[in-house]
Amino acid sequence: MPSSSKTSVLGLNQFVGSDKPKMDDFNYDNNKLETLVGGHLEDETCHLTAAERERYLTGQTACLTYTGDGSAERTVELPFAPAAVLAAAVGVPFVTADPSSPSIVKGYAAAASPTAGASAGAALSGSTLTVYNDADSVMAESRRKLNAPGVSYLVVLWR
Repeated sequence: MPSSSKTSVLGLNQFVGSDKPKMDDFNYDNNKLETLVGGHLEDETCHLTAAERERYLTGQTACLTYTGDGSAERTVELPFAPAAVLAAAVGVPFVTADPSSPSIVKGYAAAASPTAGASAGAALSGSTLTVYNDADSVMAESRRKLNAPGVSYLVVLWR
């Protein structure tokens, strides 16, 4: 004989002293729990996958800095392979005109993404950011300045 009463939400057996439970009653309750709770736990639309959990728990952004050494090309090792990165000189506008020749523009910021490409001045491959620095003697209307000597740069990474 099943129980005299049932739980309000799942309808599981709630036995009282005068009930005579049978193995079928317990198996029924266990199957119901397995179906409902087990199905819920395996539902990846309700729960994060291990990869999603890792991504969310480790933070969406990270920042680091470097100081330019003046070389034409430099690599900066990142702590992870980001979905997007922005590198910009600290305390310098993203773009400035050269005081000696106002038609020449110097770019002190760049963005990059493995899926969308990159702006002038940077390239991204996995967890390696490559930044470029054009010498002032380069005859070009725009010069990349992502590694100017003595300039501090902030790099923001997004997962």
